[in-house]
Amino acid sequence: MPSTDLWLGNIWNACDQALLERLGITHILNVTDREINPFEYRYKHMRISVDDVPREDLKRHMPRAIHFIKEAHRSGGNLLVHCRMGRSRSAVIVEAYCMHEYGLTAVEAAEYVESK
Repeated sequence: MPSTDLWLGNIWNACDQALLERLGITHILNVTDREINPFEYRYKHMRISVDDVPREDLKRHMPRAIHFIKEAHRSGGNLLVHCRMGRSRSAVIVEAYCMHEYGLTAVEAAEYVESK
């Protein structure tokens, strides 16, 4: 199976078509409270509508997010997971995926994602 790249980014990355093309992005997972999909016709897109506040329950969205990431992987696609700044909501989704897929602890997943 082809290798899949998983990118963690921000809203500006998601709106930069030249960057998306250079990275070979095929799927975009938007983890914001806003619909941001300027290139809807070019990429498979999923949005998880959540606010950037501590009380937000991201856990309830994990099964859908992980399924979408796996779908990108199965198709050999490259995926961008983004929130507004690329540091909290999207990072948590990527960390949860690492925990689910590779059996990492929360600390190990956070360290791994931060190291990349």
